[in-house]
Amino acid sequence: MEEEAPGRDYYFPAVPDMLYPVYFAFLALSDWDKFNVTAQITDDATVFVMQNSSETRIILANPKNVTVKLKLSDAPSSVRGILIDGNTAPKLARERLLLNFDDYLKTYNLNGEIQLEPYSIFIAVI
Repeated sequence: MEEEAPGRDYYFPAVPDMLYPVYFAFLALSDWDKFNVTAQITDDATVFVMQNSSETRIILANPKNVTVKLKLSDAPSSVRGILIDGNTAPKLARERLLLNFDDYLKTYNLNGEIQLEPYSIFIAVI
């Protein structure tokens, strides 16, 4: 998959480091095949929404070399989530996030904007 999306400074989604946390979000689910998954690529971010009858996971990825600010509409005021960037991704990989995904979730306030540093990913569990 080597398509260049508008506004990107490299080919996306062919960059494995960027997709690694997305795989975490899928593989950390024992019944991931029961989720309805939608994806959208915009100029500012790539968004995945995974839903089933009991939970929703929102994955926001910033594949650009600039900080972006996003505002989610119709999102709850606080969610459990994890922010993965260039500093935390190697640590999480070493600590085998797949085995302890829920242990890494923190509470985030979604009333305002979400700021994503370059090449970072935010995974929210609602």
